[in-house]
Amino acid sequence: MANPILQARTAAKQAAHILPHLKSSMTILDVGCGPGTISLGLAEAVPNGKVIGIDLNPASIKHAQELAIESGSTNATFQVGGAEDLAAFPDASFDAVHEHQLLPYMPKPVEAIREWRRVLKPGGILSLRSCSFIINVPELPGLVAYFTHLPKILSRRGGDVHAGRKHATWLHEAGFDLKNARLDSVAWELSGADGRMTFAAGAGNRLREPLLALGMATEKECDGIRNAWEEWKGMEEGRVITLDSAVLAWK
Repeated sequence: MANPILQARTAAKQAAHILPHLKSSMTILDVGCGPGTISLGLAEAVPNGKVIGIDLNPASIKHAQELAIESGSTNATFQVGGAEDLAAFPDASFDAVHEHQLLPYMPKPVEAIREWRRVLKPGGILSLRSCSFIINVPELPGLVAYFTHLPKILSRRGGDVHAGRKHATWLHEAGFDLKNARLDSVAWELSGADGRMTFAAGAGNRLREPLLALGMATEKECDGIRNAWEEWKGMEEGRVITLDSAVLAWK
């Protein structure tokens, strides 16, 4: 089953910065597409074009394929594949490449962005969106532990939870001219009963496996994190507040 946080994402919310720039016949590559919810929204925006979603997780691709059938989409396809190596696609294959919250998990972000640039047609658009800042309220001890461990886990794996802060630098190093880029930030939050339920379901045990594998926490401490999310879920004042970097760069 896909993470509830990923399932709740839509193009209208998470890809709003690129939607006005899409044209009906565009071909789009969605890297790290997850369960395909954003991809299918992008496909609706290009009814005479097509969207190809790729993700390393076969279960996510299976979910995306099933969702495409269920929604009746005819111009979105999904396949297992890594975002860093797009050897299956020739140069200048796509009018747009879309990424959402994948860069924080990538140990070689510049190489990945350079590869995304390679498959863009001249004048094509690269769309990035990554976290720059995140906080939860109220700050229950177990949730403080969660947001303390998260950047450490990503760092140990070569990632950066605040990847959005480095978008401009990485784009420049990957060969993009920042004069042909639009750098912006988008604030958003998950709150209300449905929002809290979604985030708690996705975050509750999310760090358990890596924390235990890396020896960073005990089972009891992991239980404390899970229990804190359960407590937070029932708190009317509970909020997760995020500032994302949302970038468009033209080749």
